[in-house]
Amino acid sequence: MVQQLKHWWSDTRRLWSATDVESSEVRARHIKAMLATTPWTMLASAITLGLCAWVLSGHAQTVTLIVWALAVLAMTVAGWVGCLRIQQSPLLAVGPGIVRAATAHALLLGAVWGAMPMLWFPHAESGLQMLIAVLVTGLTCAGALALTMVPPAALTYTFIMAG
Repeated sequence: MVQQLKHWWSDTRRLWSATDVESSEVRARHIKAMLATTPWTMLASAITLGLCAWVLSGHAQTVTLIVWALAVLAMTVAGWVGCLRIQQSPLLAVGPGIVRAATAHALLLGAVWGAMPMLWFPHAESGLQMLIAVLVTGLTCAGALALTMVPPAALTYTFIMAG
């Protein structure tokens, strides 16, 4: 099993970091598929942020909540703007840099959403703890699904959210 995992990891790394034409074209198709849902996932992130801020407003320190909300909003806007910028040009071939950028964005978005349970779960009432647990589980699953076409980004997001 370990040997199979190493073989899979080696093949995956080769695809996402190779500079040959065929790998570039495959990456382009994967990035296009991911970008097709990005505006919707960023909208969902913004709506979820608004609902979380509203629910947490009576239970969290105002400054901490504002800083966290601004961080999530910044990552959401960055994802949406990046998607629009990339979609304006035809994607026929994509270098490994776009995959690294998508993975970095997934890491940062996962980190800011993953901060929510660390900040508020331990001191919350049981009902709020349940809401946070369900929300983080849903965000983890939805994010992993949305990023599935770019495995390095999907795995990074999932591992960060899993904490």
